[in-house]
Amino acid sequence: MLATHHPLRPPNDWVDVPVGRWPPTIASLEPHSVTVHSWGVDISVKPYFDGGWGYHVAQNERRLPMPIGCYSEPLQDVFWHGPC
Repeated sequence: MLATHHPLRPPNDWVDVPVGRWPPTIASLEPHSVTVHSWGVDISVKPYFDGGWGYHVAQNERRLPMPIGCYSEPLQDVFWHGPC
């Protein structure tokens, strides 16, 4: 849904979702930022110099931006990550 409402616009391969446009479920996580990428959605909970902690919701597990060993999968297709 976020990717549909916040399409990528070249030359950028990402778009930040404004706080007021976060779905209630995502907003309840109190994230630092929500970004739509070509691979899926990054929900950054705690920023850090190397990416921080948060959730990646990918269209396909093979398209996740970090190595699979950096993730746990608390829900199907929702991946939690820390710095890796």
